[in-house]
Amino acid sequence: MRIDKLTTKFQEALSDAQSLALGNDNSSIEVPHLMIALLDQSDGVAPLLQRAGVNTSGLKKAAQALLERLPKSASREQVQVGREIVTLLQLAEKEAIKRQDQFVASEHFFFVMSDDKS
Repeated sequence: MRIDKLTTKFQEALSDAQSLALGNDNSSIEVPHLMIALLDQSDGVAPLLQRAGVNTSGLKKAAQALLERLPKSASREQVQVGREIVTLLQLAEKEAIKRQDQFVASEHFFFVMSDDKS
């Protein structure tokens, strides 16, 4: 997936997720990193989820609990994007194409993530 196909807010969230992974000594960016980054955006998807009745603070706490269980890495290698994130990003891009949207937004990501069985 080309990064320029993501909305600016979604690109910022991926960058924040990378920083979160680095700060937690994780070797890859995983779903909890991106979830927390997206939910921390005050003008992002969180207000939309709240209007839909989602308990975003509970969702964030659950993501933080998952984040704490991720393996730590002592090496200082570059943080990679995790396999599950790549799969979800590809599904989000397919969803954007299906909806004839020019860019992939965080809403597409949450939509496919909510439908994902893994």
